[in-house]
Amino acid sequence: AGQDVLTVAAGESVYFFDLQTRTCLKSYKMPIHFREEGGASLHPSGNKFVAGGSDLWVRVFDYQSGEELELNKGHHGPIRCIRYSPTGE
Repeated sequence: AGQDVLTVAAGESVYFFDLQTRTCLKSYKMPIHFREEGGASLHPSGNKFVAGGSDLWVRVFDYQSGEELELNKGHHGPIRCIRYSPTGE
């Protein structure tokens, strides 16, 4: 969304950092933890992000509010890495 943003999933939160200024833009406490595995990814549009971990669910959140938009159950193993493609798919 016009800037380079680093997405970090750590502890019980997801953080978004501006790579130019090295400042934290937003952080959200998640309903899951990232102590052993998991990750998060900001959509290229900057409007939403996904997060997943050892609970086997992939969640979609609104970037501006942190509100959970979708809960996708049924992954067959722990989520170790999750990313949107550059086209947003």
